Amino acid sequence: WMKKELLNIEIKITEEIDRLIASVKYDTEFYSNHIHKQKHPDYIKLVEMGDKIITYLIKQANHYGWSWLTIDLLYDITKENVIAKENAGKFSLIVADWLNWFNNSKYSKTDVYYGLID
Repeated sequence: WMKKELLNIEIKITEEIDRLIASVKYDTEFYSNHIHKQKHPDYIKLVEMGDKIITYLIKQANHYGWSWLTIDLLYDITKENVIAKENAGKFSLIVADWLNWFNNSKYSKTDVYYGLID
């Protein structure tokens, strides 16, 4: 019983994260400036979830593909500047910088639900 309830909680949380991300993508997909994303109410909700969603964001990006939205969220959640100066503006190298940061962080040693469930 407890395991099934825990699974339902995990599904609800990840569905909510996915819903918020889809909403931001849909509403801001035609804007090149990330300011439109950062002011979106659902983007703000994602950032407010804090580092609890980092592992999930990374796993989803690795599975479904990285986006500027994921990169912006990681930066706004962590406030860490992990991008090497020479990699600025180079999407694939920025992704590599974030993966390197993740692989050397406490988040890489946890499952996809890091801190989402008490």
